[in-house]
Amino acid sequence: MRIFHKFSKIEKLLIIFLFLTVFFSISKISYNYFEDNSYSQKDFWWTYSESLVWNIGFLNPVFNNLNQVDKDISYFLFEWLMKYQNWKIINNIANHTLSEDKLTYIFKIKPNIFWHDWKKMTVDDVYFTYHDILQSPDFENKNLSAWLIWVKIEKKSDDEISFTLKKPYKFFLSNLTIWILPKHILSTVPVENLKYSDFNFENPVGLWPYKFSKIQNFWDYKKVFLTKNKNFFDKNKKFYIENLEFFVFKDRETQKKYANNFLGFWPIQKPIDKKNNEKTFNLSWFEVYKFFQRKTVWLFLNTESEFLKNPKTRLWLQLAINKKELIEKIWEEKIVNTPFLELKNDWSFDFNQKKAMWALHDAWWNLPEKVQIKQGDEKFKNNDTKYIFSHKKSIFSTSSWSFFLNWNAPEKAVAIYVNDYKLRQFKKWNKIFSYKLNTKIWTLKEWKNDYIIKAKMENWDYEILDVMQIFYFKNEEEVAKKQREINSWEIRWILKKIKKNQDIKKNLDIAEKFDFRVNSDWKILKLKLITDKRIEKYRIIAENLKKYFKNIWVDLEVENLDFKDFVEKINNRDYDILLYWQVMWYNLDTYPFFHSSEAWKWWLNFSNLKDPEFDVLIEKIRSSHDEKERSEWLKKLWEKFKTEVPAIYLYSPEYYYQISKHVKWVKLWDISNAEDRFSEFSEWYINEKKNIKKDVNFFSWIKEIFAK
Repeated sequence: MRIFHKFSKIEKLLIIFLFLTVFFSISKISYNYFEDNSYSQKDFWWTYSESLVWNIGFLNPVFNNLNQVDKDISYFLFEWLMKYQNWKIINNIANHTLSEDKLTYIFKIKPNIFWHDWKKMTVDDVYFTYHDILQSPDFENKNLSAWLIWVKIEKKSDDEISFTLKKPYKFFLSNLTIWILPKHILSTVPVENLKYSDFNFENPVGLWPYKFSKIQNFWDYKKVFLTKNKNFFDKNKKFYIENLEFFVFKDRETQKKYANNFLGFWPIQKPIDKKNNEKTFNLSWFEVYKFFQRKTVWLFLNTESEFLKNPKTRLWLQLAINKKELIEKIWEEKIVNTPFLELKNDWSFDFNQKKAMWALHDAWWNLPEKVQIKQGDEKFKNNDTKYIFSHKKSIFSTSSWSFFLNWNAPEKAVAIYVNDYKLRQFKKWNKIFSYKLNTKIWTLKEWKNDYIIKAKMENWDYEILDVMQIFYFKNEEEVAKKQREINSWEIRWILKKIKKNQDIKKNLDIAEKFDFRVNSDWKILKLKLITDKRIEKYRIIAENLKKYFKNIWVDLEVENLDFKDFVEKINNRDYDILLYWQVMWYNLDTYPFFHSSEAWKWWLNFSNLKDPEFDVLIEKIRSSHDEKERSEWLKKLWEKFKTEVPAIYLYSPEYYYQISKHVKWVKLWDISNAEDRFSEFSEWYINEKKNIKKDVNFFSWIKEIFAK
């Protein structure tokens, strides 16, 4: 230091500059060497925190099937016999075999599985969960246990348990994704009191790699702590995140105030429009993941409603809704048409008000106003007058027993069919084509004639061009009689003899006073739709449905209800149309939604469908283990669904899952349950560590640098 003081001020500055230059040069070289000759590796980190919105109810999984917050937290605590992975059901804590008659499933419990309190998990815990709790008549949550009514459960040995069915059930394994409960903790609690046990709220003991630590109550939120379970049975899964924290808020507004405090936000649906899009809370360090659930928004049509008993009326509802326009208004994009498969477009699902008008007419719901009709061609002076009218509201008198119907041919049409009869005169370059209606060749017959006109396209698909119904009578009195039965108040009669009919005139005068369709009993077609007031998108959908329906003279009354009133009306089936969502599982089992046994209070057949043909097809699909056979039954069920229309599928909502960019390896696929977003959580990590590659020589690396 004494020598340093002997230098001049300029020399001192120069020495300091040179020292700093050497220091930063060495640091830069060291950094570059480390970066060039090291590799990143996942490392363990302290805590991942996620923010949820709702409330905490039961951390006991057999009671939380209606609360998503409970399900999210329970996902990290408990385990199942079976689990879903990449859309396939696989073994989890047990391996299974199936008997040749497809009736008995035997599960062998994997060894060395321990509860969070270090007690060994045994086959007794499985028997306790399924037999002693779920099969108990005192168990309250019947939605979870209904499938076990006809199942015989037996303990076969110290590590084996069997489930024997009365008839084959292809989707049985799907029901075994129910969490296992510890017998050594809950066996002393009566089943009827299980709902009130401290286990549900303060000390849930499970099997997963995380275990419950505590719940803290703060002014604006609750905080649930989970810590890593060191004795998790699956040693192949690392689980790099050591601890979990769940912040549970009552509403989203409060959640926003604490947005800086956590790394993940509960998945939310896509906002209604871009202007109100607050998905990221303006946090630049958050990544937004988009995914679709197997959750779809439906219109459940109450098949026992006096207005919707006729399937043709329900078909009209399907045809009258412009789904593409509808979901664009709520900024969604994935249209869904069927609960069975993603099939090609079909005329049964396409928006077409003209066909909807015909479907309503054919269901005997008639226009409120008289429709002007054309008088027939007067060049026929023959006394042998015939009368023709169709669903298009045109009526005319004619002396001819033979005439043509003309249509424009679509581009790329190679053949035209009328009621499966191929028109031989049509060539693919024709722009129009005709079909001859003639009584002598039986293309026109007395009374009602139905015609379905379709085109075969170059790509071998078929396109429905029109659906027509024409009535043919030999005398005017029969016309009048039929019109009274079908649509007497839709037609403004020009023929003088019909005008003299006082009954018809009276009906016409009354019909003119209504703004909506009426039936033969003069009841107005007025439908009641109910939905959940909390979901803004449903309000917008309902408003647009009201507009679509009004365009074809049908009245729709919309009730946006508080959740409590909404649930009460659902249970009492007090609606014509229910606008709400349902989740289809990873399999194609439609039993809960359309089987007649489910059309009761608390069950999921909200359409009140009680159709033996549906029941038979659903049961055959359930019972068959032959994939080809099941596929054939599924196609028949789909065809039945198209004609009966017990429900109308609208769209599958898109979700935003917001996670900090510090969290790596987050991968999402289309899932059935929201908690399945954590299915690959064992690979998530926050921290990385760098390791020097083996056989790396510093001087060789320097030599390569200078060689460049």
